[in-house]
Amino acid sequence: MPPPWKVVAASAAACALAVWLLVDDDENEDDENARQLCELCLDRPEDEETDMTFGLCYQCGRMHCSTCRKKMMMAQMQKVQLNEPKMFGAKCPWCRSPMESATPRYLLLRELLERRPKGRHVKHCLFECAVMREIGLGCNKDMADAIKMHEQAAARGHGQACYRLGGFYDDGIGVERDPAAALRWYERGRELGDPNATGCCASEATRHFCAVARAETRKRVASRPWERTPEDLAMAGLIQMEDPEDDELET
Repeated sequence: MPPPWKVVAASAAACALAVWLLVDDDENEDDENARQLCELCLDRPEDEETDMTFGLCYQCGRMHCSTCRKKMMMAQMQKVQLNEPKMFGAKCPWCRSPMESATPRYLLLRELLERRPKGRHVKHCLFECAVMREIGLGCNKDMADAIKMHEQAAARGHGQACYRLGGFYDDGIGVERDPAAALRWYERGRELGDPNATGCCASEATRHFCAVARAETRKRVASRPWERTPEDLAMAGLIQMEDPEDDELET
């Protein structure tokens, strides 16, 4: 049996950790839409919504800027090249969980949203899930669900989600074509600083250019047949995934 002072110390540490987590959640809730500095370098502001290269831990939900993420990736590559044991896969600098996992990314994001439904990470999680639902990446394609999550992300201040919603109404994808509604979403995206939405508000020529670019992107995605992977089957509720790495692709 450990000495009593060790038991007391362990209990105090556990209480301190619980209090820190609660305070951290409250802080994230209060300044959810506020522009913040990177928690690693304490210098560069949080990346704009249009930059998808920032670091987001799917376990604790904390984020860091793309500059710090690139530094972490370079350091990780050097360790792998040196064949250092147990160095494959970068870990979150805060909770030490793997930043990447064999678990499907969509499932990780949805789990994070359920565990931590408040915080500045939420709008980014919603946006990524919406894009995956939109194209059927790692999950079943569902435009209605994608639009719903884009709207939730836009309501939380995600500029690129506003731009994509404007594109849906401009192109008549998933909704009835409504140029007036599209312009309203573009205006909201412009207010949030999204460059594409700003361009669509600036001139009809730019708006047309964006529409052509969106059409080309959809054509490129449609020409790439997505295989029904074990992750897709799990999302449909057809299988239970015990170890995703052991499952074989279904042809």
